[in-house]
Amino acid sequence: MLQAGWYLTHADPGVAAWMLGGGAMVCGAGLAVGLLTPGAAIGVSLSTVAIASTSASPLVAALAADWRPAAFVAADAIAIAMLGPGAHSIDATLFGRREIVVSDEPGRRTP
Repeated sequence: MLQAGWYLTHADPGVAAWMLGGGAMVCGAGLAVGLLTPGAAIGVSLSTVAIASTSASPLVAALAADWRPAAFVAADAIAIAMLGPGAHSIDATLFGRREIVVSDEPGRRTP
C-alpha cells in the first residue's frame, strides 16, 4: 500500500488522488508497524478497493488493471484486522498481547 499510495500521489496531480494515495500510505505504514492494527487494516482494505475501482486518469488506471490482486490484498487486510497485531507490534507494546487459549474440554477455562 505504501508503494501504491506513492505511485498514486505522483501519477495524478488531482486532489482526490492525493487524498486516496495519502490515506493508503498512512494506513499501510500503520499496518506495517502494527499501530492501531484493526483500523489500519480496514483502511488498507477500503483504499485498495477504491484504487482498484477508480480510473481517473490513464496513469492511475495502470493500478486498476485487474481486480484480483486488489481483492487478495483486501482479503488479507480483513484477515489481519480480525487476527489482530503481532507480538512485536506497537499495539502489543501499548495495549498488551492478546492470547487465545483453545481447550479440549468444553466449559473449562485456563487461568
